[in-house]
Amino acid sequence: MVEDEGVVGLELQVRLQGLGHEVLAVVGNGEAAIALVSQQRPDLVLMDIKLPGALDGAQTAAVIRERFGVPTIFLSAYSDDATIERVQGVEPFGYLLKPYDERLLHVTIQSALYRSLAEQERATADDEKRRAEKAEAIARLAAGVVHDINNLLSAIRVNAYMIQSQPEAIEMAKEAAADIVTAVERGAMLMTELVRLARDRRHTPLQIEIDHLIESTARRPDRNAKPAEPSPVGSVGANTANTAGTAESTPAGTVLIVDDDPVVRRALTKSLRRWGYKVLDAKDPSTALAMVANEAIQLMLTDLLMPEMNGYELAGRVAELRPDIRIVYMSGYAPESLPGSPSTGGQPDGFLQKPFGIDELRHIVKELL
Repeated sequence: MVEDEGVVGLELQVRLQGLGHEVLAVVGNGEAAIALVSQQRPDLVLMDIKLPGALDGAQTAAVIRERFGVPTIFLSAYSDDATIERVQGVEPFGYLLKPYDERLLHVTIQSALYRSLAEQERATADDEKRRAEKAEAIARLAAGVVHDINNLLSAIRVNAYMIQSQPEAIEMAKEAAADIVTAVERGAMLMTELVRLARDRRHTPLQIEIDHLIESTARRPDRNAKPAEPSPVGSVGANTANTAGTAESTPAGTVLIVDDDPVVRRALTKSLRRWGYKVLDAKDPSTALAMVANEAIQLMLTDLLMPEMNGYELAGRVAELRPDIRIVYMSGYAPESLPGSPSTGGQPDGFLQKPFGIDELRHIVKELL
């Protein structure tokens, strides 16, 4: 309570205590009130308007509200328009005229406390909403970054397996390719962890074995050991043996690759042509649709995140033009966070999670053709 008349302050203190309220202190000027609020943080301040010192009641209430968010009820013997207009800018939670009616005093305080609690709850809800929106934005950013990085990892991985599979490749090149493959696999693991962290929108603490993760990432592979092949991500069939360098005949077939990343297109095109397939590549959905209309294509491998339209929409358009074409989705996104609507393109014939290996690619293409 801020009241410079000691007797009035004491009387009001007794009344408030009788109504069940705790009165922290009665001070006589604005400076003392600000100091006390900074230390005690009361739920409510009862403030006389006319105070001695540099700050009057309105100025003191404005400082307290701005710095500490504590509401004020003004006490005054004045009810003229000038006084009322002066305190309105502070947005008081009540205005009581002296002498006080005890019932009105009680109702005003209870209303102010209720309003203050409601404002705090709204502020908390707004903070939670802002945090959720920020987490959502971070999740989208992380997923986009991971998608782009996985595109690069796919090209690196496919080219590395091609180097390893060449019988005439020198031993140093094979060892370098083994290191590349291992690094890509560990990089993919870190990308998955990044997405998992970014998608935790409830700020639930995650238990991560950082030491183990760093040690696993930094540890160099055994150059004499054959790189372990990952199990295929494609949804067709089971794993196959390492067939990247075999010369077995491949059934004739035309494959269309649709990806806006030229590095990925080149890597996939080289691999599929090496296995005997005819390969067409398109940098965007419009080019792909033109090829579908004019070429005898049996299989389309399409990325999901592209300009103009996404892979789902492209698949739907292709199904309308050529329902006989088999379709495989490729994406650097995890399946649970894929962009767009899967219902747009229907059920695909397979899915390749970037970065995928050369055996995964060959297996799913051979199975579908």
